[in-house]
Amino acid sequence: MMMYLTRVAIEAMEVTRYRLGDPYRWHQEIWKAFPGVPEGTEQEFLFRIERKESHTTLWILSGVEPQPLSWGYWETKPVAQTFLNHNRYEFVLCANPTVMRVVRLDDGSRKKNGRRTAIYGENELKQWLVQKGEAAGFRVEQSCCLPPVKEYFYKRNQLGVHVRVDFQGVLTVTDQTAFETAWKNGIGPAKAFGFGLLLLKPLA
Repeated sequence: MMMYLTRVAIEAMEVTRYRLGDPYRWHQEIWKAFPGVPEGTEQEFLFRIERKESHTTLWILSGVEPQPLSWGYWETKPVAQTFLNHNRYEFVLCANPTVMRVVRLDDGSRKKNGRRTAIYGENELKQWLVQKGEAAGFRVEQSCCLPPVKEYFYKRNQLGVHVRVDFQGVLTVTDQTAFETAWKNGIGPAKAFGFGLLLLKPLA
């Protein structure tokens, strides 16, 4: 399956004009770049938001080439089939690291679905990344992360919050098939809110 990586540069004034204030709003707007795909289609694209004072950079990984919208400067390139054939990569990852906690009912029995709880400790965050890497076909050689930041959003007039953690480092591929699947599908939960996109740079 051909994949496309898109970079969109958006000036701060445009972010304000189009009310791109929270991750859920971004997600709604990005769907407009895929007019032939019904909104809500599972994992049709991943995205990452990089904010600075003067501008915002939006990255989109998709299996369908997006149609540029009226805001921002859009650049889309097909990802070469050989891109994922390297052994080592530098990576950056914006993730929503969580752990599933057991929830007990009043009678003491275990509720079928637990509760996702954000992870804050640096050692716990690195261990979360290692575990995700093992499942995704790669080994983390080195990594560091910025302190967790709360990101608020509105969905159906309800205020919600996710915890964002930005990782970067070096990884080694251990399972090519699992690695490719994880790269296409994303790492961790809350992918519809701008988490999970693994940006890669091959290393010799």
